[in-house]
Amino acid sequence: MLGKESWPNNQLERAGILIFMRLLPALLVLFSVFALTLAIPWVVFAQIATPSIGSPKPLLSETDTQIQQLREKYRVQLTAYREDERNFNLAKQQYAQLNTLAALEEAVRKTKIVLLSRNEVLETHLLFLKLNVQKTPGIDLQTKDNYIKLLDAYLEALKKNQRTLETADDRRELSEVTLEFSTFASSIQSFSSNLAALIQYGHIQSVYDKTATIHKEVEEAIEQEPNALKLGEKRRAMEEINALVQLTNSQLQVIREGYRGGQNPGSAGLNQIYGNISQTLVYLKEVLK
Repeated sequence: MLGKESWPNNQLERAGILIFMRLLPALLVLFSVFALTLAIPWVVFAQIATPSIGSPKPLLSETDTQIQQLREKYRVQLTAYREDERNFNLAKQQYAQLNTLAALEEAVRKTKIVLLSRNEVLETHLLFLKLNVQKTPGIDLQTKDNYIKLLDAYLEALKKNQRTLETADDRRELSEVTLEFSTFASSIQSFSSNLAALIQYGHIQSVYDKTATIHKEVEEAIEQEPNALKLGEKRRAMEEINALVQLTNSQLQVIREGYRGGQNPGSAGLNQIYGNISQTLVYLKEVLK
């Protein structure tokens, strides 16, 4: 705890310390945005990638707990899927070598198992995305609703395919189910990428909103600088920061309007926006010295 002798006497220094104490959480959130986005499991239909697992945090909300449970469920299902895929490939190779009815029957059975396993992993992936987009700040409600409706439609199509698959017994029926899956599989893959980009955008928008609030407070704080020369330097520095904040806001506005208009801006411009916000926070910290 600071004693009276260690507390800054200068009013600007005191204001700077208080603002920086609020600036630090924004910095931490910003640098964790991409780590959070990477925690989303990416499903590639030929080979499903393992999701990154972050360290558990204390006092999880109900939604966070559900997300954590789905993440663990995904890991278990993914392990099972890879084993089922390996067994399917072995059965397929054996049928190609033996060309017997028994080998054909085994290949058909393994095909059904791996298809069921694939659908289970994909459903968990979509549910994981749904919970993440619901809890992500920085996204307006209409955009969230639009994406969740699409996601629910894909989930229903997947469940329908799963029900049909469960009753399929021969090669012809499995072929029909596979053909049905192919009609929406690529759309789900594209949609998942767009939804992950939306979640990433939401977190960046949220950090920008916090940064904009801190920016205004810093603008007011520097006016308390008693040294006229330093005040002039700080005002000139704020002009650079203002331009960067305005640029970032306009970039986010383009993405925001794109989502509202039903487009999928993707993540193309997010890296630059991330860099702009990061630089803004560094400048704000510097101008308070």
